Amino acid sequence: MDCVVLAGVLGFSMAATTPSRAATVLSGEVSGTWTADKSPYVLVGPSSVASNQVLRIEPGVVVIIGPDIRLAVFGGMDAVGAPDAPITIRAANSASRFNGVYLQNIESPPGSTRSHKFHYVRFSDAQYALWVVVQGGNNRSTLEVFSCEFFNCYQAMNVFCSDSQSGSAFLGLSVRNCVFENCSGGCGVFLYEGVFLKPSMDAVISANIFKSAGNPALVISGPRSPKSHVTVRNNTFAFCMQGISSPNNFSDIGASIRNNLFYRNGYAVTDPWTPQDTQYNCFFGNGTNFNYYPGIYGIPILANHNGDPCDAFNNILLDPKINNPSQFLLSDSSPCIDAGDPDIQDVCFNFSKGGPISDIGAYGGPDACNWLNHRFSPVIASAPADQANCVGGSVAFEVQADGAQPLTYSWYFNRTNLLAGETGAKLSLGSLTSGQAGLYSVRITNSFGSVTSAPVSLRVSDACVGMRLYAGLSITGVVGRTYTLESSTNAVTPIWVPVASRTFTQATWLAIDTNTPFDAQKFFRVRILP
Repeated sequence: MDCVVLAGVLGFSMAATTPSRAATVLSGEVSGTWTADKSPYVLVGPSSVASNQVLRIEPGVVVIIGPDIRLAVFGGMDAVGAPDAPITIRAANSASRFNGVYLQNIESPPGSTRSHKFHYVRFSDAQYALWVVVQGGNNRSTLEVFSCEFFNCYQAMNVFCSDSQSGSAFLGLSVRNCVFENCSGGCGVFLYEGVFLKPSMDAVISANIFKSAGNPALVISGPRSPKSHVTVRNNTFAFCMQGISSPNNFSDIGASIRNNLFYRNGYAVTDPWTPQDTQYNCFFGNGTNFNYYPGIYGIPILANHNGDPCDAFNNILLDPKINNPSQFLLSDSSPCIDAGDPDIQDVCFNFSKGGPISDIGAYGGPDACNWLNHRFSPVIASAPADQANCVGGSVAFEVQADGAQPLTYSWYFNRTNLLAGETGAKLSLGSLTSGQAGLYSVRITNSFGSVTSAPVSLRVSDACVGMRLYAGLSITGVVGRTYTLESSTNAVTPIWVPVASRTFTQATWLAIDTNTPFDAQKFFRVRILP
């Protein structure tokens, strides 16, 4: 072996300009209730919820999961946030995805139905954000995914049957008002192989936005899947490699694909269901609209109830005239208004337009009202803090904001002076002068509105006395052995950097790290060389 790592890691933090809440660091078995006052919760090792336990996550909680780490749920899990206090489940950094939240062999106690809920949850930078395995047998569970966001994940949701031979797992599934964006592996929702969707609750995938998926955004696949009806209604699929793919399906029940908008995808729909029910949709700017569908699809031979040309199944191939390219809201002149299934009604005219017949896309139909509670306009999650330093020094103001992407940032000095070129979430000021003292604020803007932070102050002093605190570590070892001291500024995803090495001529070594004053926090370990 190259080395033996000692069992301890020593760390300390330098004083920051503003205090921060201590993290709750976890690994192994977890359960109970996670609350905002103990947030963030940091998973530093594989973690699990036992089969007889339930994990509940309250509004406003932030969960940070280390690289390749999985939260495996063998029992129950409810993560129910709120519109003004969503739950965040994310990687420690965007460059290193966490493995995912795995609902493993979800089942209900005899004679009951276990519910798993994810409401107002933001997943980001996961390999598989939600991986659901439904156990074979006659177990019944429900899974509700409502008003969630999945961003920069390889895949967002995968639902499998663990016993593909028997195909006898039952699941009530509802996915509504979610945003799936930049999932490079596609599969915003993936239903596969023998999942019998619960007869008393047909699967509903409604009013979602699937954007920029690297592969099919929605996949429903397998010779035994499903055995109850799947409703794919009033969704928007945009800029995806494929919209909906349903290969190898021979169900006698099938699915209905209605009132969906397919906008500038590679393939819109491919591998049709048996039986087919793809009606009242809008297709525009796709590479291929109907892949492996009968030739009659996509041929305008009729007129719909708006008088626009459509195929035999009331599908239109017209420019939807979107007036908001990031959220796909329809303009007042869109042919998608009132072009949906007449049996599906619009009920919320904050987003829907025209008369009572459903609009095509994510803002039509019975679930459109739920977008009222979805966070569109920017909201400041963490505001900039007051700063102070000496002439010639440096400071940084930083803001964290939520809202519909993309967000743009504009920084101001003394309320009205725009700082040219400062367009990020962090404003760094170096080589300070007394003229930079004053008030700083930031305006965050997206297509739905803007918000401006309260001004915070920068104090610049020309009468400073410098003091620096250096880390001095007393290391005890064996004479004749060689030891290397290493440091890292991050304990969750550490990158260890050598500080110094020494072959002991006496049993104690007093090591000094001269870089300590320049780091907000520092962690140390000692390696014994061969």
